[in-house]
Amino acid sequence: MSEELIRLINVSKDYTDKVGYRIHLLEDISLSVKQNEIVTVLAPKGSGKSSLLKIICGLEKRTSGELIPVEK
Repeated sequence: MSEELIRLINVSKDYTDKVGYRIHLLEDISLSVKQNEIVTVLAPKGSGKSSLLKIICGLEKRTSGELIPVEK
């Protein structure tokens, strides 16, 4: 069985645009990625794929939820 590398639990991301309008980009995303596993995220343009990757990499903060990296 493969070892889990990272787990996301109910991750959400909101933005506020220049006008002050709140944009709900990601809502309750849960995901588990194991060692040697290939994961593909397919979604329309502007749906938050890059933001999700930035959250996983620690380049962007999530609005809510948990990101659990597995320490080695």
